[in-house]
Amino acid sequence: MKNLKLLCAYLAVVGLMFTSCTQDDGVPAPDGEKAKLSFTTILNDLVDNKSALKQSLENLPECSDDAPAYVEVVLSGTASVGTMENPVVVAVNATPGNYDDDPELEYFTEESTDLELEPGSYTLEYFAVYNGDPADASSSLIWIAPHENGSLAGFVSNTLPMDFNLGAGAKKYLDVEVLCFDDRVVNEYGYLFFDIEGQRAIEFCVFGNYCDEDGRHFPANFRVEVWTYSGSSSNPYGTPLFDPENPYINEVGVNDDGDEFATVLCFPLPDGPGVDSYYGEIYILEPGDDQNTGGRLVVSGQFTDANVRSLFGQGDTSDYYHFREDCTMGNTGF
Repeated sequence: MKNLKLLCAYLAVVGLMFTSCTQDDGVPAPDGEKAKLSFTTILNDLVDNKSALKQSLENLPECSDDAPAYVEVVLSGTASVGTMENPVVVAVNATPGNYDDDPELEYFTEESTDLELEPGSYTLEYFAVYNGDPADASSSLIWIAPHENGSLAGFVSNTLPMDFNLGAGAKKYLDVEVLCFDDRVVNEYGYLFFDIEGQRAIEFCVFGNYCDEDGRHFPANFRVEVWTYSGSSSNPYGTPLFDPENPYINEVGVNDDGDEFATVLCFPLPDGPGVDSYYGEIYILEPGDDQNTGGRLVVSGQFTDANVRSLFGQGDTSDYYHFREDCTMGNTGF
């Protein structure tokens, strides 16, 4: 962004406002009149707030100084606006101004017919700011509003999803704070990375048993870690498809009848055009093991989206991959 100086920050927060352009404030509107929304952006430096992040930010790049060109938006509520697979695109006006008397300039979006909405209650589910041309695949995500489930949520006062109301003909201002985007910490924003990248997903389910020395089966407590497959058998780890702070772990317990049980673990995988290859590892967890890093590796290997689809039944119902550790029927990989 040519108008703003980011001294040494990788992360920045942006306040964004929804605003309508139909009528002056205070003028009564006829019943049924729609509200028009646009967005105003305010950029602030958060370099002093690094303590909000659980991992070190040393050596991370500075925030991009590219000018915002368009935003992608997903709203739910009285009317649905966009989806994660197909968000609404709204152009950003190239000329910023100062509308709140702070030292920074604010950008605003152009008027959009997609944001002419019926009065009612809405929830902002997703908000992302890009540079470049929406039709150009080389455009990049530069800012994003963090989700409440992400470890970067502490950098902002209000995370997504965010509820708000729209009145007939009234101007509505909603502050939306966003962070500068870095794909090396993509999972920290609280979204699945393929949601951010706009890819489709397929569901992969896993269940496991282990056997004692007599061959009796017991439900297993386990953790699954999955990466994109790098293409190299000697170093198969590509991009992680899980959050190390919140990995995929199934639940175990004892039911009301006193029987041990374990749940099937299901999680999404990116499903783009062509063949998608993944590399996975399954760890059995014993009492006292660290849930995030402990356990015993029992299954590892490369698999594809075709392998996952082979588990689908009628109506896209999904069967699960079943591993059996220390049992007569052993594991052969994914």
